[in-house]
Amino acid sequence: MHLYNLALANPRYAVILIGLPLLILIEALAPLIDSAGRWQHTAKNLVIGATYVATTAVLGLGIVWLVHATERNHWGLFNHVAVPLWIQVTLGVLVLDFADYWRHRADHTFRFLWRFHRLHHSDPLMEASTTIRNHPGAAITILAPRAILIPLLGLNPLVLLIHAPLALAGQLYHHSNLKLPAGLERVLGRVIVTPSQHFAHHAKIRKYSDSQFGVVLILWDRLFGTLVEAPERTTTPMGVRGYDDAASQTIPGMLASVFEKKKPALAPVSLEAGVPE
Repeated sequence: MHLYNLALANPRYAVILIGLPLLILIEALAPLIDSAGRWQHTAKNLVIGATYVATTAVLGLGIVWLVHATERNHWGLFNHVAVPLWIQVTLGVLVLDFADYWRHRADHTFRFLWRFHRLHHSDPLMEASTTIRNHPGAAITILAPRAILIPLLGLNPLVLLIHAPLALAGQLYHHSNLKLPAGLERVLGRVIVTPSQHFAHHAKIRKYSDSQFGVVLILWDRLFGTLVEAPERTTTPMGVRGYDDAASQTIPGMLASVFEKKKPALAPVSLEAGVPE
């Protein structure tokens, strides 16, 4: 029960329970792209999201146990090298974000991982609720880098308490369907991932969907050449080719999509027409 209470105390749940409803409300008042049946679409995302969040809560017990076991047993680099706490925390948050970048790239590189990740990408309208539109099975790969790095580096519990809500808040922001001042987005886009950058990652066009892998910082995309100039958002088709039919967008269809073998969703698409082949 002690670990359970610690897991629930993670501030990421406050971000979900407060930040997500607030963004959904703002999107309803001032959406960048409006669409028919938007509330039904959001509701389905939230149902799928509830299964994903519940899975991460259960697996999160293991992460919490690992954090405390690491601290108790003095595992990892920072437990054997004298480094000020503020440097440990700063480096720890940066390393976890760096790992998330490569984990995200792996989701697009390996077909087995893509099968779980494509539910997130099959959303035809990127909005705040898309953030938690993940297959429950994807929770394993999302949490895996943390499970490896916590004992390896001897990450302080404070690192997780900062990184988890920060990463979630960043994802809620860059998935949002909001009308934002262009000047503000340009300034923020020099440091963090913004909606005007990330929406390209959700395009049906391979050139764009294989870019913008950053979770919080846009730095990694700049360093590793995966930041591309985004097209016009309002005219760019979004989702995954082969998974945009009505049946695939139902809750059972979304959950079952991980087992389906449709026409390869990662196949190259035509760039001349700006739409999939």
